[in-house]
Amino acid sequence: PCKAYFFANAYRLDKAQIQSIRARLDSEKATAIWSYAPGYLGTNGPDLEQLQQLTGIRLAIHDGRQGSKGEGLLGGLSWGDQGTSGGLILSPRFYVDDPAAIPLGRYQEDGLISAACLSTGGHRSIYLGDIVTSYELLGQIFASAGVHRWTCGGEVVLTDGHFLVVHSGDAGIKKITIPHGVSVQALTGHIIKMEGDTIYVAFK
Repeated sequence: PCKAYFFANAYRLDKAQIQSIRARLDSEKATAIWSYAPGYLGTNGPDLEQLQQLTGIRLAIHDGRQGSKGEGLLGGLSWGDQGTSGGLILSPRFYVDDPAAIPLGRYQEDGLISAACLSTGGHRSIYLGDIVTSYELLGQIFASAGVHRWTCGGEVVLTDGHFLVVHSGDAGIKKITIPHGVSVQALTGHIIKMEGDTIYVAFK
């Protein structure tokens, strides 16, 4: 069981899979993060209704450019228009057309709601219409779901509860936050210092 799940490429699902996913999310009272077109490709082809059944959020289609500005929980953030994919035209491009959903972002091109959240069943559903996200955006959502964040940068973190591996593309001293009550010992790398639940590690 997890506090949050990120469904990155769940484009093709059948109705039984959708029911199973929703039942598990409800039972765990988890946060589901949906990217672009989850469940849109059903057994009989594109199916907007199936996408809505999976996310619990009513969506509509209006082709256009990706790239969003955040609001509410995601206020101050932007995503979807960085790097080589900037300005990518999406067809179909989905937007939120649900008065019960709380807007979290809007497409910069036309102001349509690109991201929103809604409590549905026993879980929280967050929809992101852009293909490209960012670690800042996901980190903000994970934090709101009560997920422990080992680092607050763009580092790659892998752990099985016994071993912790942190990879950074940048050299320097990084902060790693350890869950309360957990002790750590360096197998490789160099711990500069420890302050409570925070350790400072030198990356080369």
